[in-house]
Amino acid sequence: MPHSAARQPALIWPDAPDNIKPDERVAEVALKALRKGDVERAAALLDQGTGQGGLTMAELLRLHLAETEAQSRQQQALQAHTEAVLSWFTKLFEALPVPALLLGSQGQLREANKAACRYLGLPHPLPLQPMALRRFMTGSDADRTWLNLLQEVRQNGETERDEWLLQPLTGEARVAQLKLCHAPVLDADRDNEVLVCTLTDLTDRAARQLAEQRASVAQQQRQLASDASDAKTQMLSRVSHELRTPLNAIMGFSQLLQGDLDTLPEAHRPYLAHILRASQDLLSLVDEVLEINRAEAGHLRLDMTALSLRDEARLSLQLNQQATGPLQVELQMTEPEDTPPMARGDARRVREILCNLISNAIKYNRFRGEVRLVIGHDAQRIWVDVSDQGLGLDARQQAHLFEPFNRLGAERGAARGFGLGLSICKAYCDAMDGQLTLVHSSEQGSCFRLSLPRWDRLG
Repeated sequence: MPHSAARQPALIWPDAPDNIKPDERVAEVALKALRKGDVERAAALLDQGTGQGGLTMAELLRLHLAETEAQSRQQQALQAHTEAVLSWFTKLFEALPVPALLLGSQGQLREANKAACRYLGLPHPLPLQPMALRRFMTGSDADRTWLNLLQEVRQNGETERDEWLLQPLTGEARVAQLKLCHAPVLDADRDNEVLVCTLTDLTDRAARQLAEQRASVAQQQRQLASDASDAKTQMLSRVSHELRTPLNAIMGFSQLLQGDLDTLPEAHRPYLAHILRASQDLLSLVDEVLEINRAEAGHLRLDMTALSLRDEARLSLQLNQQATGPLQVELQMTEPEDTPPMARGDARRVREILCNLISNAIKYNRFRGEVRLVIGHDAQRIWVDVSDQGLGLDARQQAHLFEPFNRLGAERGAARGFGLGLSICKAYCDAMDGQLTLVHSSEQGSCFRLSLPRWDRLG
């Protein structure tokens, strides 16, 4: 900052010729009169002192001129010093690294440094048309809050607000801390108070806090979901266990009665067959619910080994050969010319998945249709496609394909089931790092793909 100007010396007697010896009292009074512009009084005073070797009017005028010139030089020095100080403060204001603004008493923008113009998207220097800082504030209560801020500044001299949401002219939302205080100067042009406003950007901090809050909420939701899943698993396990006991009793006694059908009336024998079949279906449902519950809870016991997906596909076709009778469906398998690589998976679970896919392809096929299995592989995976020639699935059915207990409208047909087969197969695939997908589906049929990682590409 520039140094302060030197103190002005008393200018009563400027340098005068050595041969002048005035009466100090008379000369001083005459000089004061001349300063006021009363030339006649100054001349009269000088006339009274001429007899005592006083100053002449010309000499007094020369003294007054010298004094005036000295005062003019001092005023020029003071003005230069003031301009240097103002220039220094202006440069300091512009160089501040934080956004700083000078506001009128009602919040209208008077000045803004470069950082503030960049932050608010304003041109630099500011346009002549006044703009209120309130223009950049968002929220339904922004007007009331801004008026409260101005009132607090008038009462306390300063105030601040943390985490204000601003909308700069660039359109990018920002969060800032706003500090407002009275400036120790007056507006020279309008003789009005000036407010100093600084903005501290908190956008990154607010974003981090929001991310932390969301992460905390997500963690709580995951914990609640995990607790709910554990509770559901325990409940289904207990219910399934309790259902098995009476089901086993019903099936046991039904089988005993079937061994002694001669003692039953002819009309009651079909009833016994219905009881046994219904109890078997219910026990199968209980087993499937337990299985999908274990898979969702991550409690499946898997024996991961190297297996031949081609051999498992052949075996699955043989196991389903007897189910083709009613629709006279033909089962076919297309094998690659080279020997397929070994896959990594649980052989029993893979066989269950293939049997389920083949069984569905048979049940929902057309009369004398075809079910075809095709083996393929690439550098990372090996797969088997199971295709049928049924009616296919529309977009709505495909969107709900792997949902438990959703038979996609098949419950209105003759094919039996509970809608759990594909859900269980999907859970098995996920547990083995495999994939179960619908390759395509149309009026000419559907194709499902079971894909497993290759054993020789692990790690």
